[in-house]
Amino acid sequence: MKQTDENLISIVMPAKNAEQFIGETIHSIRAQTHRNWELIAVDDHSEDATPSILREISQKDPKIKLYPNEGQGILPALQTAVKHIRGAFITRMDADDIMPEKID
Repeated sequence: MKQTDENLISIVMPAKNAEQFIGETIHSIRAQTHRNWELIAVDDHSEDATPSILREISQKDPKIKLYPNEGQGILPALQTAVKHIRGAFITRMDADDIMPEKID
């Protein structure tokens, strides 16, 4: 059985052809006030710069993990992400979402 971190929030984000938005989305995640998180980004066979942007960011920030989709489409991307989650809490974002800094 996989060990989970009881205070960690796992953020699951499938991404496909999101080069226009992905940088701002990840910036919003990194800027929030809660610090104990991991981002599980799954590239769904993008045909633009999405994978290279995610790879570059994940190499600079160990909280950000990048995985290729083991299938095709959003459901297989989410299933791929679930295999890598370590947190006790899970949230999901789309590759063009903006996360608020703090939720009251």
